[in-house]
Amino acid sequence: MATVDRNGRLYSYRSVRTGRRVTSVYRGAGGLAARDAAEAARLAHERQRLRDWGEALDADERTVLYMFRRVEEAAAAALADAGCHRPKRGPWRKTRART
Repeated sequence: MATVDRNGRLYSYRSVRTGRRVTSVYRGAGGLAARDAAEAARLAHERQRLRDWGEALDADERTVLYMFRRVEEAAAAALADAGCHRPKRGPWRKTRART
């Protein structure tokens, strides 16, 4: 939604995509345009808040993933020391005794 100021009056438009073409659709003037502008500002603030939350979540996820990889490495080393192997990256198995 866009709010345009022309000659001291507010007009509200909405952009609509039809195929590859974008056109503006008139929504109203005066009070409606002011409400649309306030709603657009509120939505922009909400989108920014969600974006910031997602970035913080991504940072936490990277930390957890790093710790998970470290635990996997330690478990793999312990299983290999115990005589196990992992054929074709499948589940760990005990190595057969050779006769």
